Amino acid sequence: MARGRIQNLRSNPEFNGKLCTVTGRMENGRHVVNLEDGSTLKVKPANLELFREDDQGQQVETVDPPRAGDIEPSIGMFLPTMTPKRILFVGIWLVGILAMLYAPAPIQSSPEAQDRYEHLLAKAGTMRSAIEAESALIHAQRDLQAEQGLTFMWRLSAESRKKVHARQAIVDQRQSVYDKHNAERQKLVREAKHTVGLLSEYGLDEVRATFWKAISDGKDFAKRMSWWDTMFLGIGALTGGRRGEDSGAIIAILRFIMQILMNFTIAFVFAFFSYAYQLVSLVLSYEPDAVTGSIFFVFAFFAAGSMVAAIIFAMYAGTAATIGGVAYMAYKSKQAQIEGRAAERRRLQQGGHRAHFE
Repeated sequence: MARGRIQNLRSNPEFNGKLCTVTGRMENGRHVVNLEDGSTLKVKPANLELFREDDQGQQVETVDPPRAGDIEPSIGMFLPTMTPKRILFVGIWLVGILAMLYAPAPIQSSPEAQDRYEHLLAKAGTMRSAIEAESALIHAQRDLQAEQGLTFMWRLSAESRKKVHARQAIVDQRQSVYDKHNAERQKLVREAKHTVGLLSEYGLDEVRATFWKAISDGKDFAKRMSWWDTMFLGIGALTGGRRGEDSGAIIAILRFIMQILMNFTIAFVFAFFSYAYQLVSLVLSYEPDAVTGSIFFVFAFFAAGSMVAAIIFAMYAGTAATIGGVAYMAYKSKQAQIEGRAAERRRLQQGGHRAHFE
């Protein structure tokens, strides 16, 4: 096995200058090397100095990188070299994903606490005064909207302005009544949540429901954006697109796919921050102590971020795998055509030689 020295690495500069042993070579041209600390790397030929056994570390030759035409596409070309730091990062990432999906409640609430929780929530949900105040407020808001109409034309008439201001006064009065009764209702809800605690199964279930609701809203938003992109792409293809150009069509399809991916990426990122904003009020609604609330918020924030990153990664990885599979099949088909034409030329040349000698 040959010895060598790693050089000119940009992604992991800490390995530059370290001695290694070459143990093999991959299909994509990269060398598999073992460092003195036992770790394994896959480096390009341009990033490796090869030594002879008797040169005591002196440079003898540098292997030229393979030509582009000599490289056959393989999955190893897209896999990163796993270093201890990357393994640690992936491990923490997986912990966050599993926590969001399967983490059990640290505290199991007692049957008495569960009964009181259900009783207080039922009492809050059936508070007649709050329900009547909310219904009255909704009716007042509808009357105000009906008086205003669909435009601002009511502002041009003194009589219309007078009626609108009267309706607005009713809305304000009923809003104050509703706020008073709703505060009493929310007090019961907070008392119910405080009874079971933030670290109970109720707290975790509410966090997960809030997260998946935000993700669902983001997905719906991305679908709407993608629908408009599809419509405008179709209009552009019908009005200004040039036909009969396969390469142009392929580029247009790839751009459209990237646009859809970008729509979903933006939507999921905004959904994550929307969840984080709601998480603050959710944690405060259970009225935990400062230390418990802070730790729970950080852990829930980290778990949600890990899950969003996993969703986005799976989305891009699935798309890349699909496009890569299609490209690989096209590559193999092209290679088969080239080899078939070459075999046909050799057969014709051999037939011509035999006719000449005959």
